Amino acid sequence: MSFHEAPFAQRYAIMGDIAEAVFEHVEPKHHRLGYNRPPFYVANLPLMLRNLPDYMIKEGLCEVMGIGKDKTLKLKVEKLRSLLNWTMVSSVELFVYDSSRKMYWRAPIFEWEHACAEFATMDRFPDDNRAYYRLNSDHFPSVGKSTQ
Repeated sequence: MSFHEAPFAQRYAIMGDIAEAVFEHVEPKHHRLGYNRPPFYVANLPLMLRNLPDYMIKEGLCEVMGIGKDKTLKLKVEKLRSLLNWTMVSSVELFVYDSSRKMYWRAPIFEWEHACAEFATMDRFPDDNRAYYRLNSDHFPSVGKSTQ
């Protein structure tokens, strides 16, 4: 069974761990901001707090996400909107790690927004019906870098 086919509770238990470990290796001077499976229900938080970027770095804020064998970023519409709102406070980057190819991409959130507008298709998650952008890595706004 692929990661995306597993029940949400199973995916939640490890979601983001691999990508965040790679980010911390690539960007050793960071400070953790975002939630890492907190002991409370984040859905009750205001949208901006629910989508607090994962890290503070010297350039500003950075959200970290992962992709797998399908080479497709699945970025929730509400998450992108929140990350764009965070740019009123600081610059925001998105770091995306592909665990199957051992590569990462990193660019300002505005560039990801433009890539989604031009190349992504819309879909909905089956478990909560939330809309998301499906963006293939061929259309990511930066050149992928190997971690090997």
